[in-house]
Amino acid sequence: MDRALPPSKPAPALRMLLATALAVVAAVALRMVAWAAIRLILWTYGLAHDADPWITWWVAGYLAGGALLGGGALFVHRRVGLARDDRAVQAGWVVAALLLAGAAAVHLDQETRHGMLSQGFVGPPEVGRFPFEPGASWVVERGPYLGKVQVDTEGMRRCTPDGLPDSAGRVRTFLVGDSFVFGQALDDEETLCWQLRERLQASDPGLLSLHNVGQPGASLHSYARTLDWLTRTREVDLALVAVLAPNDGQVLEVNTHRRMLDDPIVRLISAVLTPQDAFDLAVGFVKAWRAELFDWFSMRQALEEIVAIAAREDLPTVIWVWGRPDGGDQSWYTPYVDLARELASDTPQVRVVGVLGDPLPDEGEPWRIPGDGHPTPRAVRSYVDRLAPIVAETARQVTP
Repeated sequence: MDRALPPSKPAPALRMLLATALAVVAAVALRMVAWAAIRLILWTYGLAHDADPWITWWVAGYLAGGALLGGGALFVHRRVGLARDDRAVQAGWVVAALLLAGAAAVHLDQETRHGMLSQGFVGPPEVGRFPFEPGASWVVERGPYLGKVQVDTEGMRRCTPDGLPDSAGRVRTFLVGDSFVFGQALDDEETLCWQLRERLQASDPGLLSLHNVGQPGASLHSYARTLDWLTRTREVDLALVAVLAPNDGQVLEVNTHRRMLDDPIVRLISAVLTPQDAFDLAVGFVKAWRAELFDWFSMRQALEEIVAIAAREDLPTVIWVWGRPDGGDQSWYTPYVDLARELASDTPQVRVVGVLGDPLPDEGEPWRIPGDGHPTPRAVRSYVDRLAPIVAETARQVTP
């Protein structure tokens, strides 16, 4: 009676390829489980601001998906007969580790170039790493754009030629926002703050002094913390709060997730999943498609905080919602304008406007940096065209 021959193992090259693929799948599974676990930890300690019941299903889906992927990888590993002491399998693991390490190195280099991990951040605990170190400078590179950042003597991005805080006007105005306001990959002279200041100095000389309080990576919760800090540490006559929907609906404020990035556990995760993945895990979502499920609730809570601060301090505040200069993305823009107006309807100190910018023709410089999304100098000028009259009208009604 003939005995069945045992199944033959795949060739060494194929075993190495399988081991590499399975190791990468395992890393993806770990990423999904880690993201869900971090979300649960954030809820436990009250650090996450979202309240959408859909996020519960999202976390459950990530846990289930990670378990299925990880279990599937283990099943295939055993089914194929890949042994841990197999040189080909070990070589596959080494290749997978090198791929992950290479991706981590690329992301780390990109984040360092972009300024997210740049040096020179100081400040009290309630504002994390803002203000920046007075007099610091660094370069932010995004695609073909290369912007030199210089910090004034008060720790905010330079908005005047001499590098001193703007003092040319009677209404002390602070421009609060994220990297769009900060001017990612733009020179100081190309930022919204600088361009708006020059426009208003030409049309209404001596009306206001303008300060750039933009922070890359900030959310509406960051704006509320920053606005509260400004009212306690600065003489503020007028606040301009820029809302980028849905980008600003993060469940964490920027200073919390910056501190989380320094946590040893997050650093350990980032060594496997790349710094950007760890950043996404800390924030709670990638700023695009994952936001659709729960950022609305986070946005509402943060807007309520900002409106409450304006009412408490009797602070004239303009909340404007950014929209694309080409008129796109209206599904996000219009609902957030309506939401902000609803929440501020009983607060006379707050004015809500929508700023789309002028539609830009296809020829010439694009409205956003290719492959990045931040506004180009051309788009900034378009926003200033719409925003300058609104700011001037509001500032004329302010009595310092």
